[in-house]
Amino acid sequence: LQPHLLEIVDEQLVNDRARNLKAELLLAGCVQPLSPRPGPVFLPLLPDATGAWSVSLPAAACEAIAGLEVAAQVDRIASIRRHLGWDLTVEARPASATPLGEVFTLAKSLAPQQAQLAAPLTWRQPQSSGLATNHLQFPIEFPAANVVIRLRVIAGETSIEAVRKPAQPNRPSWLNLLSADEVRDLQGTKLADSSALKAWLAADASTLQPVAVVDESVACSEFLRLLQPLIDASLRISIIAPQALP
Repeated sequence: LQPHLLEIVDEQLVNDRARNLKAELLLAGCVQPLSPRPGPVFLPLLPDATGAWSVSLPAAACEAIAGLEVAAQVDRIASIRRHLGWDLTVEARPASATPLGEVFTLAKSLAPQQAQLAAPLTWRQPQSSGLATNHLQFPIEFPAANVVIRLRVIAGETSIEAVRKPAQPNRPSWLNLLSADEVRDLQGTKLADSSALKAWLAADASTLQPVAVVDESVACSEFLRLLQPLIDASLRISIIAPQALP
């Protein structure tokens, strides 16, 4: 289909609607190698040496999105997702040294496209067992949570604090959530390292709805090193900047 579309010049098309449809189908053909089949699709974003993010595709660069800012690239691809039958999620693939602040900024820049996407900006990480993958998500607003983990940089060292909503009799754990006031007045348990976090998590078998509140200067590799026990204990973690606290 795509080679035949390229043979059609815009002057042969009767109106703007036809020209727009041609452009959409050309873009769909360009990005389709990412996932030839309909269904859930993760659109990967990678940073370059300057820290600028862009869509990474398996095929040659798509002329329709080349040179655009990442939000415009995502917007163009999201607008043609129905041609492909995609349920689209944008996936960040940061480098180990990338500060979380750069991912927060990326998530904020994609907020206008959120209505077209299946989930917030996501960073997928395997659990230690290799049997499951955790979806680390970057919502713009503070989500519902019954566990909050705080990573704070103090004098060059990253500290860990943790707080959970105590179990309530006859109340399901998925409804037993921290209120905005409880989050604002967060007084967590200080944990020495990831081993202490693992023990803290193991002390309560409740279903986790975790949020990690992370200083922007924390590198992605440091985040993974410290919070691997939480990644192993859940299937989804929301990650927010301190400024997003209610």
